[in-house]
Amino acid sequence: MDGERESAERQGAPWSGPLRFAFRFFFIYLILYIFPSPLTYIPWAGAKLDQFWTVLKRGAVVPVGRTVFGVDITVFPGGSGDTTYNYVELFVFAVAALLGAAVWALVDRRLRFGPALLSGLRVYVRYTLGLTLFTYGIVKIIKTQFPTPDAYRLSTEFGDLSPMGLLWAFMGYSYGYNLFAGLAEAGAGLLLFYRRTTLLGSIVGAGVMSNVVALNFFYDVPVKLFSAHLLLQCFFLMAPDFPRLMNLLVLNRPVAPSPRLSAFATPWLHWTWFGVKTAVLGLVVSFGAFQTAQSYFAFGGGARNLPITGLYRVETFVADGQERPPLTTDESRWRDVVIGRVAPWDGLGTFRVRTMTGGSEWFRFRYDEDGARITLVGVRQGPGRVPGGTPGAGGEEEPVEHEIVFSRAEDGALILEGNVNGRALRTVLRERPVQEFPLMSRGFRWINEYPFNR
Repeated sequence: MDGERESAERQGAPWSGPLRFAFRFFFIYLILYIFPSPLTYIPWAGAKLDQFWTVLKRGAVVPVGRTVFGVDITVFPGGSGDTTYNYVELFVFAVAALLGAAVWALVDRRLRFGPALLSGLRVYVRYTLGLTLFTYGIVKIIKTQFPTPDAYRLSTEFGDLSPMGLLWAFMGYSYGYNLFAGLAEAGAGLLLFYRRTTLLGSIVGAGVMSNVVALNFFYDVPVKLFSAHLLLQCFFLMAPDFPRLMNLLVLNRPVAPSPRLSAFATPWLHWTWFGVKTAVLGLVVSFGAFQTAQSYFAFGGGARNLPITGLYRVETFVADGQERPPLTTDESRWRDVVIGRVAPWDGLGTFRVRTMTGGSEWFRFRYDEDGARITLVGVRQGPGRVPGGTPGAGGEEEPVEHEIVFSRAEDGALILEGNVNGRALRTVLRERPVQEFPLMSRGFRWINEYPFNR
């Protein structure tokens, strides 16, 4: 802890009863919501602590959901942070904070250590919020959060996009805007690590997070609760300086500097701690940036493409020896095929098919370059579905594999032959370069004699 201290006026002035109760409530609520961060950054031990805390929370949230709200919670936070579980969890935290504040008021009515606890809470919030904002910033600077629209996204009809998919495509298109947003987030996070720049960091963070919260709410991105709490934490850090900001920005009154007291008796202790803290933070943020860079080159924009990666039009489609013409009413004939990269964590790539009627099939595949073959693994039909399999006994899914041999024709066409879903297929595919899409070829121009809005 870097010994953050409030101004002498704030430490000396007695707190009113409502203010003491509000402090108790937010003290308990914020710790319940934020914990165990930032301890989760500790190798091995952090993961174990997070696992223990998750089990502990579920033991309270699931029964409350069933008894108070009449819902059986079966979906737990994973890709979404706005699940039923998350909303019931907030209710549990709020009730626990209310009860805890009431008991605390009975035990310590005068709140004898209020200023010291507030100082400690602000330090805790500063570091956890700073690390979070820096993390969100670095994944935009090193472009992994919003990937450049791939062939499948580019070939998807606009009306078939979800609101979240539209936002991801919008953000993913422009690296410049990612860099702008990422520098703002990461910069706000770095400013929060130091008490002298906390107010500036919280103001910048509040501006950035206000935009993020608006995007999450209005584009239905399932991190609404989390982003709203990050914004709340920015306002919490700003709160002691609200009167000064009001005088400066609204009332046009002079504002005196906010006195800050060092936690150390001598300057050399202060500067020693400053150096140690900066070195540790430098290691933490450098490691985070290194991990993000690894992700970028492993499966992001810097990953290696396979020789067959790309978007293909299906020129010829033969099923069980019968050629199928490209009729828009044929729901089983392929129209487009997108072959993606191989993911480093499981060695599987994505193989997505769009049919003539607009339906989709999504496979994973193993790639064998030496054998000139790919093995499709698991399939589920329908738009927006994830890779799966076929129902087996007991209702569980069993993996399904389909082996396909690929070759190149003299004119460069990709030929696929194999059995898929019980059909013997032979397809001739013609690649469509992504630069054929105006979105990817237009680029930035200083001079526009006429608007290009299509």
